[in-house]
Amino acid sequence: MSSTKGGYITAPDQVIELLKQMKVNITRRTLLRYEKGKLIPEPLRGGLGQGRGRVTNYPNETAEEAYAAYMLMHGEPSYKPETVMRIRECARNVIDGTIEVDDCDPSCIYWITFTILFKEKIDPSGSYWISCEYTDKMFGENFKEEAPRIPPNVNINFESTVTVIYYAMQGIVVKQWNPDKKYWKVIIIDHFKNTD
Repeated sequence: MSSTKGGYITAPDQVIELLKQMKVNITRRTLLRYEKGKLIPEPLRGGLGQGRGRVTNYPNETAEEAYAAYMLMHGEPSYKPETVMRIRECARNVIDGTIEVDDCDPSCIYWITFTILFKEKIDPSGSYWISCEYTDKMFGENFKEEAPRIPPNVNINFESTVTVIYYAMQGIVVKQWNPDKKYWKVIIIDHFKNTD
């Protein structure tokens, strides 16, 4: 299933089925709790006509956001729902280009990573790709200027966003390909901070 931003065609049961493909089992009640806690987008609700029931349609990106929320609340470290809500808001602002990733909590990188990993598994069309690498090198000027090492067996569509994340002793480096401007943006987060 493609995740077309802005579309509302995903029913609650479809969200739950997509999550099962990622080995995450939640109920409709849990999905509703995620919605009320602002961990996922709000759905459109409406009636089907007199006596025909009601319908709930979530935005297409709901399953990937529910996956990110679940992983943050059940992973190591684990975050409280209130913190996950703030991380989600920050990550969405970074994705939308409203703020720079280095202006917010570094935990938003985890949110972005989980949503990309979800897309990569559910829609392996090559539109999304992420490589999480550990490096013990210091982040000098040459490191910033170098393009990431992308394995030759990975077919990348440079017409879409490509993200490479490096984890290191001194923090996180994110290199993100901007398909419009045709360059690698480098973001360095020098330290980890947990807001819980």
